[in-house]
Amino acid sequence: MSVTTIIPIFDSSNFTYSTSVDGVDVEVACVWNTKTTHYHLTVSLRDGTVLIDGNKMVVGYPIFNTASFNAGLKGAFYLFTFNDTIEDIAETRENIAANFILTYHS
Repeated sequence: MSVTTIIPIFDSSNFTYSTSVDGVDVEVACVWNTKTTHYHLTVSLRDGTVLIDGNKMVVGYPIFNTASFNAGLKGAFYLFTFNDTIEDIAETRENIAANFILTYHS
């Protein structure tokens, strides 16, 4: 059975919070990078073990790796626009919470 979880995102250049996905307690951090004009995602266990380290969030592209899988995260994070009329450009990406949704699919 496939499960989709909506992961909160905020219109801030740098935000971190705790949540649980696939029954694993994690810290989610998103940082705006002015050079790439994208947010970058870091996911860590609550003990500080980094599972995903600063991966660029690209619309429709799965974010996962071996470390996250080995820690029990069997799915991937995805960034999507709220609707098809939103362009994936630096201006809309910078206002991430108003234009995008971050999900975790397992």
